[in-house]
Amino acid sequence: ITMTYELTQEVKGSLVSFPPFVPQPGVRIQVKHAKYVLTAPADMGMRYKAVNLPPTTVVETKNTDSTVSLVAEVNGLAPIPDESYNVPAVELLPTVYFAPGDFNYLGTSGNCSTWENFGKWQYGLLEGRDILPDKLKEHLHALTDTCTDNRSKIALVYKFLEQTTRYVSIQLGIGGLQPAPAADVYRTGFGDCKGLTNYMYAMLKEVGVNSVYCTINMGDRKDFYPDFADVGQSNHVILCVPEATDSLWIECTNASLPLGYVHSDIAGHNAIAIDAQGGHLVRLPEYADTLNLQSTKVDVTLAANGSAQLAVLLNAEYKQYEILSPLSLANDKTRKEWLLSDIKVPHGIVTSLRVKEQKKPYEVPAINVEAEIQSTKYAGISGKRLLVPLNPTHRSYSTIHKDPNRKGKIYIHSGYRDTDTVTIHIPEGYVIEEI
Repeated sequence: ITMTYELTQEVKGSLVSFPPFVPQPGVRIQVKHAKYVLTAPADMGMRYKAVNLPPTTVVETKNTDSTVSLVAEVNGLAPIPDESYNVPAVELLPTVYFAPGDFNYLGTSGNCSTWENFGKWQYGLLEGRDILPDKLKEHLHALTDTCTDNRSKIALVYKFLEQTTRYVSIQLGIGGLQPAPAADVYRTGFGDCKGLTNYMYAMLKEVGVNSVYCTINMGDRKDFYPDFADVGQSNHVILCVPEATDSLWIECTNASLPLGYVHSDIAGHNAIAIDAQGGHLVRLPEYADTLNLQSTKVDVTLAANGSAQLAVLLNAEYKQYEILSPLSLANDKTRKEWLLSDIKVPHGIVTSLRVKEQKKPYEVPAINVEAEIQSTKYAGISGKRLLVPLNPTHRSYSTIHKDPNRKGKIYIHSGYRDTDTVTIHIPEGYVIEEI
């Protein structure tokens, strides 16, 4: 199928971010010809950055009406192979990003030519929005004045945030880039990532803890381009408490996450720390793959008729904890369905199940599962023999497809480690014939 289309988008008034030129929207798509024209006032100082394309892809032309046109054009782009374990598409697709130098946006003025200048403008959007009502101030001091260190104060304030607020996405007007006042979040009990982060910042400031408002990307894009500041590169806001050794990163939109834990959507990502001096590139920590551990112990008591009683102990930590953490809030039916999909037991019936979440501040997060499963036909019967599955937690394994023509790097988004221990109690009168 060959498809041809044309799109024109006109924007009048405030604009701080521009759509990028992405001639190939995905893999396996061949592009015969693509052209992008951006016309903007010359005094905006438009900039661009070509990724996976030569800089000569873009030609700048000054027009007679005090505007400038940036024209990006490509021909004959071969399709990108659709290979298993590919790197994220954002790193593969040819793209040209556009951003202004000077801009006016909904009553504010700024410069985006550097991350430092971007941060100064963003900091201006925060000023005056950290004022708290006297009633809340009194409550915060009652909570924390007896604490002997900052981490104890942070834990109490974070718990208060969890208990009294919820996340609601708000993207109206300048609200897409400016947080709601802290007093409004306190009054309504909800906010988006900006509002909740600014609210947490204001509460920590009140109890004497310094923190920094940070913008970040929560998708596949881990890195910001150091030489190309652009509002469109970020889509989320978090809070950082600077410390002499390891800074504390706080996710305010989901206060049910353990305090001190850097979740997988932001771990290892760049962020822009915002303060009065401007914006500064910083890097969040990332946990070693070996820490993403799921340990499973299965004790199987086998009967001569092929039935069995299974006792299961499962513990998941770090990123594997994230995957299973919804179990802590799930109902009994959902938990049993998950267990029987994870532990492959023929004709299995879950007779007991307990899920315990371990998420104390600053400690390793974990999910513990204890369960009992009955199976009326765990082992197959062939004459005098019992044919017994050795490992009910893994029945098959997958490997990366061997392709001699592979072009791209092998990319594993999240490494992990599984350990299984299976004990089988053989019924009386039976011996091992073959393993």
